[in-house]
Amino acid sequence: MHDEIDRDAVEEVHRLQNLAALNALVERGQWTQREADHIHAAFMRSDALQTLITHDVQRLEAFLAGQVH
Repeated sequence: MHDEIDRDAVEEVHRLQNLAALNALVERGQWTQREADHIHAAFMRSDALQTLITHDVQRLEAFLAGQVH
């Protein structure tokens, strides 16, 4: 069932969520765009992102298998 889940799509969701959160910080003047860009690039290369993706894929697989409601 693992092949049914598009890891790239899951990564894109996390990418967009991260960008939205960082853009909100920039809009509020809490961070500069350069800081946000640097943090976003680091996040996209991080082991934490890969862990999030793996967790989400496993959860989606369990849901599709009827193990999670």
